Amino acid sequence: LELLRQGYTCFVEPGTAFFTDAVAAAVEQAGLRASLCDPYVWDRDEVLRDNPLGSQALFARAPATAARVARLLGSELRRNRDPEALVRGHVGLYGEGTASDELITAGTALARAHDVTLHQHLLYLPHIAAAETERLGHSPLAHLEQLDALSERVALVHMNAVTPSDHALLSRYRPTVIWCPSQTLALDRVALPS
Repeated sequence: LELLRQGYTCFVEPGTAFFTDAVAAAVEQAGLRASLCDPYVWDRDEVLRDNPLGSQALFARAPATAARVARLLGSELRRNRDPEALVRGHVGLYGEGTASDELITAGTALARAHDVTLHQHLLYLPHIAAAETERLGHSPLAHLEQLDALSERVALVHMNAVTPSDHALLSRYRPTVIWCPSQTLALDRVALPS
């Protein structure tokens, strides 16, 4: 209803809603459009263990296991059977350093096979971006390029820690960047590690 009040008629859910059928029912009842993906698709959670984005309750509810990922990945694509549906599905990985190369590759292949967007959080918190850059030996965005996981059919959320070399990649591959001003402005209230 908040979206409608502001004049928005469609939104993309980034994989943080556990009850997607309830979201879909509410969207349809309100007459909105939405694209949903599976919740918290990740197979490595160590990057979030000591961060405000993670909690023991979340990790218990969405364990970073291969079995859970295999069960979930792409399950929201069932919504695309009806081309007139108000609620559609896309492939989503939680992102922000929580996906192995194998998961990124699988998600990319699935999205391409179904001609849908691959969506993930990236470069949200500067300290996670720095840690991932150190772990990978290059920026997380450059890593997506190495995995052939950048294109115009990719949507990246947040992108607060973009480097000059990342700008060139964004220009070359033209993924959709979804910047969330309210979340970005809230960063100063988040207890970040020093």
